[in-house]
Amino acid sequence: MGYDEKLSLPYDIPANEYLRLQGEQFSKSRGLAIWVPDILEKFDVDAIRYYLSINMPENKDTNWMWDDFIAKNNDELVGAYGNFVHRVVMFTQKNFGQIPNKGTLDKSDKEAIKKIKEIADEVSSSIEKCNFKKGLRAAMSLAQFGNQYFDQNQPWKLIKEDKKRCENVLHICFKIVNALAVLMQSYLPYSSDKIWKILGHKNQIEKSKWDDAFEELKVGAKLEKPQLLFKKLSLQDFMIEEDPFSKVDLRVAKILDVKDHPKADKLYMMQVDLGGLGKRVLVAGMKQFYTKDEIKGKNIVIVANLRPAKIRGVESKGMLLAAEDNTGIVSLLNPGDAKPGSEVYIKGISREPVSILEFEEFKKINMTIGEKQEAVYDGKKLMSEKGKIVTDKKVKKGAEIK
Repeated sequence: MGYDEKLSLPYDIPANEYLRLQGEQFSKSRGLAIWVPDILEKFDVDAIRYYLSINMPENKDTNWMWDDFIAKNNDELVGAYGNFVHRVVMFTQKNFGQIPNKGTLDKSDKEAIKKIKEIADEVSSSIEKCNFKKGLRAAMSLAQFGNQYFDQNQPWKLIKEDKKRCENVLHICFKIVNALAVLMQSYLPYSSDKIWKILGHKNQIEKSKWDDAFEELKVGAKLEKPQLLFKKLSLQDFMIEEDPFSKVDLRVAKILDVKDHPKADKLYMMQVDLGGLGKRVLVAGMKQFYTKDEIKGKNIVIVANLRPAKIRGVESKGMLLAAEDNTGIVSLLNPGDAKPGSEVYIKGISREPVSILEFEEFKKINMTIGEKQEAVYDGKKLMSEKGKIVTDKKVKKGAEIK
């Protein structure tokens, strides 16, 4: 403004809330991330762009949820948008081989042309106001309308009963397809460009103008057999195999009190503090390795989501972790002075703990002691907010953590 030249100043500075991953904050250090190169190897780029746009946190936090990503791709991109374009182009290519002529418009045709203009205005207004999610929803509503128009006019019947009327219906369908290519270009540039080429345009769609959404079609443009714009997805086919460690909820706990188990000579009952997660009782066989005074007040690592189990009549809500080597030495894991309730994690492994972890599932997680008394899993170090997890006593390298 002070420069006093014709500079393009921002007319709106949109600020979004946060996108989260499966309910948790993205964290590179804890492996809670979706890496762009990895996801591009598995999914079409427009499918990713679509989900990020339709799910963007414009007014409140939203979540990237894998099952929702698959559902939105299959139900909306494939089922509504891709399906409409494919059935129009496929039917027309098979029966006419080219974009057909426009004949006399009836009421439904005029309503369709009016609908194109109304939705285009809504998309334009939404984008101008930086309401990107609203704009995309409006554009998708045109694809849904196109499916309704196609079904109501039943061109598969008209091709046998009234070929001229069939041509006209398909011409209107192609006008909807043409408009969709332009309206979706900002969101889904690659699929829009494919549609643009199908419609007989030589230039790339990025060089088109907004008004091209309403231009007259290139009647007679030859149609090739169409390819599907979007692929149906399934979690089983595309998800990276889940690491068993991601299911476990390891937490720092502070031992507040220790008592003898009333029915077992080798067991302690420990009351532990998990910070914001509250307090709970654990039953552990530490009696022959630690006195009450030695263990009371320590910070330890526990499996917080293990299914509760009754041990000699006392319910244990979790399990502490300790290392044992082949000489019989047993040592608790030491997370340093990390806050009770804070997470124990491994860099590079996403943390998606299940609500209840079965003991058989936990047994698949083979943790050991590595160099410098550090707790490791699959060669990766366990970490607390204060750094590496180490043993409380010296044990041999390779000691099992259980």
